[in-house]
Amino acid sequence: MWGEGMRRKNANGMRRKKIQEVRGEEKIKTRRERRRKKKQRERGRKGKEKTKRKKKGREGEA
Repeated sequence: MWGEGMRRKNANGMRRKKIQEVRGEEKIKTRRERRRKKKQRERGRKGKEKTKRKKKGREGEA
């Protein structure tokens, strides 16, 4: 999965991040971190949908 290009891209993002830390600027998120955040959001949404479905099922029985 990790080709040479991907590794270089990643390293570049990390380098920018480090430079900003040194300068004490507002930190940017690397591409990987943004993607991780998005995944977490999706996971939360899925859980919410599941509970909704469960509640609906219970109401149907009662």
